[in-house]
Formats: sequence, C-alpha cells, structure tokens
Amino acid sequence: MKSGEHKTEFETLLDALEAGLTEAKRVPLTDFVMVREDLILDALDHLRRIFPDEMQKSQWIIRDRDKILADARGVAEKTVLDAQARAGQLTSQDEVTRLAQARATEIMAEAQRRATELKDGAEAYAADVLARFDGELQKVMEAVRNGRERLGTRARQPNQQKGRPV
Repeated sequence: MKSGEHKTEFETLLDALEAGLTEAKRVPLTDFVMVREDLILDALDHLRRIFPDEMQKSQWIIRDRDKILADARGVAEKTVLDAQARAGQLTSQDEVTRLAQARATEIMAEAQRRATELKDGAEAYAADVLARFDGELQKVMEAVRNGRERLGTRARQPNQQKGRPV
C-alpha cells in the first residue's frame, strides 16, 4: 500500500480473513489448516453486512460521474449559445462578423475540448474506482471460496473417519 492511502473496512476484513488462514495451525502431514470457525464466520458475516455499503458507494460514484458529464455538457452548450449570441450581435459589419465567427469557433472548440476533458476524466475516475471495487470483490470471493473449501473439508473428515475402523 502506498503512503497516504488508507484501507477500507472491506480491505481490512479481507486482510483479517487472509491472516486467519495463513496463520492457522497446520494439520501435520497434510495441506490442511485448522481455523477458528467463529472468527472466519464472523468476518464473513461482517463482509455481508458491509457489502451493500460498498455497492452503494460505487453507485454514488457512477451518479457523480453522470452529474459531472451532464454539467460538462451544460457548460459546453451554454458556451456555444453564448458564442452564437455574441456572433449574432457582431453581424452588422463584415470584418466584425468574420472576427466574431472565428472567435465563436474558438470558443466552441474550447468548450468541446473542456467537455471532452471533463467527460474523459470522470469516466477514467469511475473506471478506476470500479476496477478497484471489482478487484476487492474478487478477493472476497476467493476468501469465501477458500474458507468454504477448508470448512467443507474439515466437516467431511470426521464423518469419513467414523465409518472406518481405527
């Protein structure tokens, strides 16, 4: 993690799950570990509770991006209308008209550039946030799969041993 960044509650829980699995006691002569079921289940329950919050945050980001894009379009349209209005006022003289049209074209180009820049920035930001969120979800899903596999293996072992003579 880079300096200046802070972990989300989601990331902290993932780290706790990972630590719980990596620091668990190993079962001799196997690839299995013994974990405290209550700790893993508590962490999974907590993840389930905060998951809707994380989804809501991503939806807020998308709405913010859409608002930024709408604002950028509004600014561009207003700038174009202002430029057209200004150009309309200057149509009385040929030279003035030519200069006004050139300026209106410049203003329109600048407005388009600014709108595109705002749109690109908002989309890049939203894409980055969604990519990070996707990565975090992948980590959670992997932790849940690993936890379920380990818990499932542990739950099947005692049943298998009961049927065998010792």
